[in-house]
Amino acid sequence: MNSIELSPVTETILQSYGVEKSSITSIGDYDLIHIELSAPNFDDEGFEVYFDEVYSSFGKLTDEFVEEQFGFDSVEELVEDEKEQYAGHLRTMAIYEAEAEVINKLLLEATFQLDEKEVAEYSKQIVYREQNFSTLFGYDSFDEYVEEELGYSESQFLQNCITQGEKEMKRYLVVGAIAKKENLDADVNENTPEAYAWLENQVFDLFISYSDDFWGITE
Repeated sequence: MNSIELSPVTETILQSYGVEKSSITSIGDYDLIHIELSAPNFDDEGFEVYFDEVYSSFGKLTDEFVEEQFGFDSVEELVEDEKEQYAGHLRTMAIYEAEAEVINKLLLEATFQLDEKEVAEYSKQIVYREQNFSTLFGYDSFDEYVEEELGYSESQFLQNCITQGEKEMKRYLVVGAIAKKENLDADVNENTPEAYAWLENQVFDLFISYSDDFWGITE
């Protein structure tokens, strides 16, 4: 079965990871996929947890304290600002969840031919990523991080990296194929991770729309 052409930026990104033989052979009926996002519900209890996580270490907040430390005229003004930040967090999470749903549906529609050696090689990126996280989290031992932070045995962790690596490769392939077919890469003049991220957002825009009230707060 013939492989589907990818956008140049996607090909470049995959090649940088050593992926050259793996391909996508069918995109499927992707035009049937659509998600409309409405304004997320503002959860007072969730906001209190969010606010406490940020400010509980300061003790009881006063107008004088928040003006001196954070530049707000009053606690009330600080709370209102944080409500806007929390609402933005809720919108961001809603978008991430919608994008994940789109990707899952696209992967179910598409068919691929993956080279096992390339999957294994790409999966090393997942290992390197987790090694960086273990350092950031202050673990002296990577094995300790895997067991305590991720909750995996060594074999489970390695298998998870393979599974995740395969899915990430498929994501690149399906995004690149749709971008090429829809001519979304016509204005992409460089083959960089930033250009790919922009292109991926253009692909998501084919499937995700936003209600008129999405950028507001529903209380």
